[in-house]
Amino acid sequence: MGNWDAGGITLPQGESGEPGSGHYTDQATAWIDGRLWPMPFSDAAVSRTAVHRETLTP
Repeated sequence: MGNWDAGGITLPQGESGEPGSGHYTDQATAWIDGRLWPMPFSDAAVSRTAVHRETLTP
């Protein structure tokens, strides 16, 4: 809780969670290895790590 920018996530059932999908087990290796995908939280961390940006306007 002291460093929200150090957090991470892994989805053992992959991105889709649907058997038969190409993304069903795409994160299983990271989960087995105990690796987390980074989840930046603060504005500064998101700005540092963003690869793409999308701006939504009404």
